[in-house]
Amino acid sequence: MFTLAKNSKVCHICNFTESNEIAPENCSRCGASYVNPDEEKLLKQSVCQFAWAPKKIGDNCVLYLTDKRLLVVKNSAGIGYAGGVVGVLVASAVNNAMAKKQQQDWGDSISLDAVSSFQESKFGLLVKAFVITFDDGTELKVSAKPREDWISAIKNAKAQLVGVQT
Repeated sequence: MFTLAKNSKVCHICNFTESNEIAPENCSRCGASYVNPDEEKLLKQSVCQFAWAPKKIGDNCVLYLTDKRLLVVKNSAGIGYAGGVVGVLVASAVNNAMAKKQQQDWGDSISLDAVSSFQESKFGLLVKAFVITFDDGTELKVSAKPREDWISAIKNAKAQLVGVQT
């Protein structure tokens, strides 16, 4: 039998569950605020493949779009175990266990301010994808579906963010 720590938290953005003796103020995986969860809102999420250029082969991830950033959370286990909801549940459990060992290797967080352009692409011959280019020239390829909806959602979130900051 196991006992959960008093201060167990589930992140409202990346669904990471952590238990600490001292209540954390931010998610240790993605940095979202537990104290003020209204600071950032989740807009969209998808299980997909991703690759940072010039890498050609994609890794599994969960892509999250918030009103401030894109989060690429590595998800190596779930798709390999099973598809759909079962895969996501298995991946969540495995990733939560692994994340405690590898806090620094969870994925990436990219500000929407840095997004500069999009273009269509593919992983191999069959998997449709799109490339997001950032202001510094870095490129992220993702296979989130449907592509047009994701591109539109990212553009709209960036427009809202820029409108709020000015």
